[in-house]
Amino acid sequence: MPIEQNMLSDEAAPRPARPGAFMTFLSTEGVWKKKDYAGVVTLASPPGGGGSIPAPVLSTLSLSAATIDSGSANGTPVGMILGATAGSTLSLTDTAGGRFALSGMNVVAGSTPTDRAVSAVHTITVRETLAGATGSPRDTTLMISVAAVAVAPTLAQLALSGTVVAEGAAAGTAVGTLSGRTVGSTLSLIDTAGGRFALNGLAIVTGTVPTDYAASTSHLITVRETLAGASGSPRDTAITIAVTDVAPAVSLAALTLSNATLTEASLAGTLVGAIVGRTLGSTLALANDAGGRFALNSGNLVAGATATNFDVSPTHEIVLREALAGASGSPRDTAITVTIVDATVLAPLTLAGGSIVEGSAPAILVGTISGITIGSTLSLTDTAGGRFALSGMTIVTGAVATDFSEAQTHSITVTETLAGSPNSPRASTLQVTVTAAAPAVPLTLATAARFLNNATMGASPTEAEALVGVTNLDPWFAAQAAAPPSTTGITAVNQGQRDGPWMRGALLGTDQLRQRMAFALSGILVCADSGFFVENRQPLAVYGDLLVTHALGSFRSLIGAVSRNETMGVFLSHFKNQKADPATGRRPDENFAREVMELFTIGLYRLNSDGSRQLDANGRPIPNYTQPMVTGSAAVWTGLGPNPNGAPFSSDYERGLIWEYQTSPAERRLCSQMASYPAYHETGAKTIIDGIVIPAGGTVDSDIDALLDALVAHPSCAPFISRQLIVKLVTSNPSPAYISRVVAAWNATNGNLLQVARAILTDTEAMNPTPGTPSAAGKAQEPMLAVLRMYRAFSATSENGLYDSDQMHIYFNSELRNRFLSAPSVFNFYQPAFIRPEVPGYFMPELQLATESALTAAADEMARLAYQFRDAAGVRYASEFYSVVPAGTNVGVAYLNTAYWEPYAADPAALVARMSDILTGGRMSPQNQAVIANALTGIPNPARRAVMAMSIFITSPQYTVN
Repeated sequence: MPIEQNMLSDEAAPRPARPGAFMTFLSTEGVWKKKDYAGVVTLASPPGGGGSIPAPVLSTLSLSAATIDSGSANGTPVGMILGATAGSTLSLTDTAGGRFALSGMNVVAGSTPTDRAVSAVHTITVRETLAGATGSPRDTTLMISVAAVAVAPTLAQLALSGTVVAEGAAAGTAVGTLSGRTVGSTLSLIDTAGGRFALNGLAIVTGTVPTDYAASTSHLITVRETLAGASGSPRDTAITIAVTDVAPAVSLAALTLSNATLTEASLAGTLVGAIVGRTLGSTLALANDAGGRFALNSGNLVAGATATNFDVSPTHEIVLREALAGASGSPRDTAITVTIVDATVLAPLTLAGGSIVEGSAPAILVGTISGITIGSTLSLTDTAGGRFALSGMTIVTGAVATDFSEAQTHSITVTETLAGSPNSPRASTLQVTVTAAAPAVPLTLATAARFLNNATMGASPTEAEALVGVTNLDPWFAAQAAAPPSTTGITAVNQGQRDGPWMRGALLGTDQLRQRMAFALSGILVCADSGFFVENRQPLAVYGDLLVTHALGSFRSLIGAVSRNETMGVFLSHFKNQKADPATGRRPDENFAREVMELFTIGLYRLNSDGSRQLDANGRPIPNYTQPMVTGSAAVWTGLGPNPNGAPFSSDYERGLIWEYQTSPAERRLCSQMASYPAYHETGAKTIIDGIVIPAGGTVDSDIDALLDALVAHPSCAPFISRQLIVKLVTSNPSPAYISRVVAAWNATNGNLLQVARAILTDTEAMNPTPGTPSAAGKAQEPMLAVLRMYRAFSATSENGLYDSDQMHIYFNSELRNRFLSAPSVFNFYQPAFIRPEVPGYFMPELQLATESALTAAADEMARLAYQFRDAAGVRYASEFYSVVPAGTNVGVAYLNTAYWEPYAADPAALVARMSDILTGGRMSPQNQAVIANALTGIPNPARRAVMAMSIFITSPQYTVN
C-alpha cells in the first residue's frame, strides 16, 4: 500500500485531537506533503522527487475593503485580510486607539468609535507570524478611511448682539443682530412685545409701537427658528430688551389747574386749584389776574383781593406765565378760564338715628348728620353740657354720661360754615333721644369664648371660664394694655427659627390682644419675606416686633414707624430713594408713595364714615388722589437711608448690613428705623392729597410728618382702616352702622388702636349679632389662626420652649399656605373684596385660599397636628395610631394637652358641648353635636376621646368660620 494510504489509514485510528498537529510524509508520487486533521496539503515537490522543503516567505497583507462609516458600532466589518500564508497566525499590534479589532480573518470596528470630524483616515498594523517562515513575524500597515455620515442638525439657542434700545426710538431702529442660526433655517418673531419690535433679516429692529421707559424698563420678545428635520425644531429663544430712559429736551408745556372753579365772594387766599405741568426750576407769574380777582401762592392759584360775583360774570380768564432760562418756548403764557360758582345757600341739617342708651361710654355713635353742603365745615356749638361730641359727620357720646331719669331728650346745636355762602354760618338745632339702659347681660361660657376667639389668638378654656358672669370688659382691656409686649428678640435666621419666638408669644404671651391686633395689622400693612428676605428672615422678625409694639398705640405712631422701618423701605423700595436729577432723568421711586395711600391709610376712593364711597354729581366714586399727587408724595420719600447715619448712602455698604444676619446688637439696630440723609432729599414744594402743598425748604422729617399727618387726618383714613380691622377680627360683612360706630371711636380718640379694638370687639355685631344678618355670618379663619386656636384650646406647649416650625413639622407654606409675614404680595394672601360666585353679595376674602387641594392639604395637616398630644399623666403620643413618643425625643414638637378635657370625656355629649362653647362660641348645631358624640362612644381612653373630638371639630364649618 502506498505510504500516503498507510498514513491515511493510521489517521483513521482513534487519537486525541490536538489543534495545529500535523505530520509530513513523502507521497507515492514523490511529493512532500503535510497532513493535518483537516486533510492533505501539498507542500513542495523537489526536482526528481527528492531534496529538502524550502522555508515559506511571508508576503504583504491587504484588505478586501478599507472603508468604514463614521461612528459605526463595535464589531461592524471593515474587510477581510488577504494574502495570509497558510498556517500563520494574525494579530493587530496597532488598533488605531481601539478603533479596530480582529475577528478571525476580518478587521472590524473596535470599542472606540470612529469620528470623521476627528480624523478621516486611520492606520492599523497587522502582524503575521509563522514558525520557520522567512520574515516572520511580518508587520503590514494598512490604511482605513472613515466615511462621513449625514447627521441631522440640532438647533441651538440664538443670541442677540445688542439688547438695549432708547425709549421712543423710531420704527426700524436696529437693536441687535441674531447669531447662532443654523444654515437653511427660517426665523420668525412670535412675540413682538405688543408690536414694539420686528424682525428684519437677522436683525431685531424697533416696531411700530414705540417703547416707553415710564411704562416698562424692559420687554421680552421671542424668536422662533424652524428647520425641517432638525432636532428641536422649531426652537423658541426668549430675549429681554432693556429700554433706556431718554431725558427729553426741556420744552415748556401748557399749564393746567387741578381745579378751575371758585365760589363767588370767596375770601382772598381761598384755594382755587394747584398749578399742574410746571417744569422743574421754572418761575411762575400771573400775567393776567382778571382785575385782581386771582393771585399766586407758591404753586397754587388763589382768590385775589377783588371779590368775584357770579351775577356780574360766571367766568374769568387768567394768564399764567412760566419762564425758564434756556427752555424752548420760554416764557410761555397759558390762558385758563376759571368758572365762578353761584354761592350756595346752606340748608337745615338733620340727624339720622339720634337715639342713645343712657350711660353709654364716650365715642358711641348717636346718629349721622345729613344735609351737609359739600365743602362746608361743621362744629358743635352746643354739646348739651358735654354729653355729645362731633366726629366727622356723626354725633357721638361725650365725656358726660346721659341719664334717662334726668332727661329723655337733649338739644344740641351743629353749626355749618361755607365760605361765600350768603347764610353762612348756619346753626341747626337737633334733638337726641335718651333710652333707658337694658340690664347688663353677663357673659356665658359661649359668649366669653366667642369674644376671646375674636380678641386673642384663640380662646383658652380657663381664660373663658374667668370671664363667665362678667358684664363689663373694661378691666380686661386695661389689663391687656398694661401687659408687656411679647416680642421675639430674634437672634436666628432661618424660617423655623423666625416662626418660633413669634409663635411662643402668640400662644403663651399675656398680651393676647396686642398679638391679635398685630396679626390683623400684618394683613393690612403688608411686608413679607420675598426678594432679599427669602434667605434672611431677621428683618421680618424685627418688623413683626414693630407691629406688636405699636398694636395698641395711636395709628399715627404706627404708620410713622412702619414708614421708616428699613425692612419696609426695602420691601416697597423707598430705602435709598433719591431726589430727581434732570441731568440723568432720574425720578424718585413712586412705589411706597402710592402704596402708603392706596393700602396703608386712605384707599383709592373718598369714603363716608360708614365705609361707603362718596359719589360726585355724576354718581361716580371720587378718587382720593391723582398721579401728580403721587409724584409729589414720592418726592417726600427721598433721603431715607441706612441707620446709623453716616453710612455711605449711594453705595452697597448697607446691603450687607440689612440682608445678612448680624450678631451684635449694634448691627441688629440696622434692621430698625431708617436715618435721614438731607443731601438726597427733594427740598422743593410738593403737592400731596387734596392739593395740599408742603412748602419748599422742608427736611426729611418735617416733610414726612406733614404727609403722614395729612393722610391720617383725611376723612377716608378712619373708615378705610376701621373696616379692615373689623373684617380681620370679627366679620367679613360688617354693617354700615357697625363701621360708623367704630369710626366714631377712632375719631373721638384720634385713632387710638386700643379704643378702636375695644369698639370693634364689644360692638353688638361682634358680641351678639342678629341671626340672618350679613355680619352674623362671621369670617373664615386664616389657616394659621386655626392652628393657633387649636393649640390654645388645648394649652399646647413644647418641651424645649422654642416652637420652631421646622422642629414642630408645621408646614405653613406648603400645606396651610399661610404664614405670618409671608404674603405673596403687598395685597396680602387674598383680596379683601373676594366673593365666591355661589354666594353672591357676601365678601369672604379668606376663602380665596380655599381651593379643593388647599382644603384637603390643610385638613390633613390640622388632623396630623391634633394627634400630637400629651395626656394628663404626661404620656406623649404622635399619630392617629396613638404611638407613644419615647422620653427625651421630639422635644421641639408642640403637644396638645388633654388634661383639661379628660374629665369631660367621660360623657361624650358633655365633652362635645364644652368644645362647642370654647371652639365655636356655642355655634355647633345640636344635630352635629349628636353626630360627633356618637362617633366618640367607641373610644374608651379619655385623652384619645378628647383628641378625636378635636380632630372632628377642626374640620367642621362651624370651626372654620368663626
